[in-house]
Amino acid sequence: MLEQGVEESVRRLNNRRIDPFTGNEYSVELNPPKTEEIANRLVQRKEDESAIVKKRYNIWSSNV
Repeated sequence: MLEQGVEESVRRLNNRRIDPFTGNEYSVELNPPKTEEIANRLVQRKEDESAIVKKRYNIWSSNV
């Protein structure tokens, strides 16, 4: 069972970025890209935005 609160889930997913060129995932907090070139092209997935993560978390937690 996942024992991670909504705020931690939001923080982690909100910090996730994708490199559209390579498909590699990065955490701007825990695993930032090694070069400025990579950092400049990173994008955040729409489903990783705070409001969407909270909504998904609430749906998940109500089904557990």
